[in-house]
Amino acid sequence: GGEHGDETGNAIDGDPATAWTSETYGRPDWGGLKGGVGLILTLDAATALSALEVDSSSTGWEAEVYVKGGPAETLADWGDPVGTFEPGDGSTARSEFEADGAAVLLWFTRAGDNGQMVVEDVRLES
Repeated sequence: GGEHGDETGNAIDGDPATAWTSETYGRPDWGGLKGGVGLILTLDAATALSALEVDSSSTGWEAEVYVKGGPAETLADWGDPVGTFEPGDGSTARSEFEADGAAVLLWFTRAGDNGQMVVEDVRLES
């Protein structure tokens, strides 16, 4: 399934007035219903990547970054995370790593303190 798949483009459009949001859960641990929620970013070709930045108004969130040759079907298929985000503070957060791939999974392991994740923009660096 997906959460607000029609909003995914809002996370990469460079416009801070638009955003991708998750559903709202009763608790930041996704209401105890699941292990996380993710956004998949696909590139035109495999690229050497060095960082991912996330602009978010959410506070208290945590995430992992996975990189692969193409999108995977399950979280286990993505392999090991190449980077992490510690609790976000409602501004720009950055995770640095070294990985080659054409698909990036930004896997939120904890929602914001209000039980929802809001992402205004994400940026990949190579």
